[in-house]
Amino acid sequence: MYFCQKISNPKNANQFINFKKKHMKFIQFMTLTLAAVFFFTISVAAQPGQSRGQGRTQMNPEQRKAQMERFATTLELNEEQKESYFQMEEGFAKKMQELRSGSQGDRMAMREGMMKLRQEREESIKALLNEEQLVQYNELMAQRRNRAQMGQQQAQEAQQKKEKGAKKKDRKKKKNKKKEGEGDN
Repeated sequence: MYFCQKISNPKNANQFINFKKKHMKFIQFMTLTLAAVFFFTISVAAQPGQSRGQGRTQMNPEQRKAQMERFATTLELNEEQKESYFQMEEGFAKKMQELRSGSQGDRMAMREGMMKLRQEREESIKALLNEEQLVQYNELMAQRRNRAQMGQQQAQEAQQKKEKGAKKKDRKKKKNKKKEGEGDN
C-alpha cells in the first residue's frame, strides 16, 4: 500500500494527498448520512401519541367513530342503543385519556385503572344489549380474544426465531475466533 510507504519523491506525495482527499470525502459523506438517518429515526420514534407499547396505537376520533359504527352495525343496534353506546364510548375514551395523562409514569397504577375501566365498559355494553345482541357480542369478543392470542403467539415465535438466530451468530463467532486463534499458532 503506497500510503504506508515512505514518501520520498513528490510524485508519491501527490498520490498520497489525492488518496487522502478521496477517502476524507467518503468518510465525511458517510458521517453525514449516518447522522441524518439517526436524527430521522429519533424524530419518528418521538412522535407523540403514536405508540402505546406492544405495537398498538391510539385511535384518533375518526377511527374511533368508524369502529363504533362497525360495532353498532354488527350488533344491529337501534337508534336509542346507538346513541347510548356512542355517549358511553366517548366517556370511556375521555376517562382512559385522563388515566394515561394522570398516571405520571406509574404503569402498574395505570394498568389497574384501565382494567377497571374496561370491566365497567363491558358491563355497560352488556346492560345495553338485548339477548340476541348479547350472544353476538360474546361471539365477537371471543373472536377478538382469539386474534389477540394469535398475535401474541406470533410475536413469541418471532422472538424465539430472533433468539435462535442470535445464538447461531454467537456460535459462528466463537468458531471463527477459535479458527483465528489456531491460525496464529
